Amino acid sequence: MPRKGRTNLKTIVKKITKILEEKKAENIKVIDVSKVTPEFNYMVIANSNNKYQMEAIIEDLLNFAEEKRLTIFGKDLNFESGWVVVDFYDIIVHIMTPVLREYYQLERIWEIPSIAEVA
Repeated sequence: MPRKGRTNLKTIVKKITKILEEKKAENIKVIDVSKVTPEFNYMVIANSNNKYQMEAIIEDLLNFAEEKRLTIFGKDLNFESGWVVVDFYDIIVHIMTPVLREYYQLERIWEIPSIAEVA
């Protein structure tokens, strides 16, 4: 599967973060991991306070993917767990409860890269 251009990826990441903001996700972080792993370029992490909010966020993300004909490489949508993931191949989106996010500290795992500027 060919990689998308970095500019196009930034546009997609911006739209993903906009969806998260519109659905009132909190503590949204975009991490550029392209210099650390060849597996993907960006990780987007956000907090959701409950499973209903997570479901609404994921519904909008999947609708966006369908509209833009983006391939979803994988997804884990166990809303009861408090952590859902959508893999857009070059962009991985994690939506987590604040408690799980604090426990797993994904940002710390990927500390080497910097928080990406997508504005």
